[in-house]
Amino acid sequence: MLKATKESSAVIGIAGAIGALGGFLIPMTFGAPWIEDPVSAVKVAFGVFTGFYVVCPATTCFVYVRTVSFAGRAPSLAGANI
Repeated sequence: MLKATKESSAVIGIAGAIGALGGFLIPMTFGAPWIEDPVSAVKVAFGVFTGFYVVCPATTCFVYVRTVSFAGRAPSLAGANI
């Protein structure tokens, strides 16, 4: 029980750090003073963020949800009961 508590605390800390970094970087890309054309910068930023948000669930699905392994090289983690 104690090991699970420590592991979950570590995951919450890492997720919080990533969230805080995102809360800093996203507004910075929208209104940085060195950007000459803010409208195009916002368009590019939304494109990059959207691509990232599409890749994240796809990666999660590929690693944790799939049940088929590819030629035995990458076993599925779906049965790990995590």
